Amino acid sequence: MTFTTRGDNNGIDDETIIGDQVMGKVIYSVPFVGYATSLFSKTERGWLVVVLGGLLIGYAVFTIVSELLRRRWT
Repeated sequence: MTFTTRGDNNGIDDETIIGDQVMGKVIYSVPFVGYATSLFSKTERGWLVVVLGGLLIGYAVFTIVSELLRRRWT
C-alpha cells in the first residue's frame, strides 16, 4: 500500500510513501458518519458543523461551570 500526499497550496505531489512509513494509530472513529453527511449539500453541512459545534461548546461550558459551582458549595 502506498500513499501520495499534497499540501493545500502545493502544485505537485509529495514523495510517495509506503504504509510502513506511516506513524500513528487510530484511537477513535465514528463509523458511517460520511454516509450521514452525504445527505446534506455543502452549504447545509457547513451550517450543521457550526450548529453542532456550538452546541458541543455550550454543553462543555455548562458542564465546567456546573462542576465549579458544585465544588464551591461543598
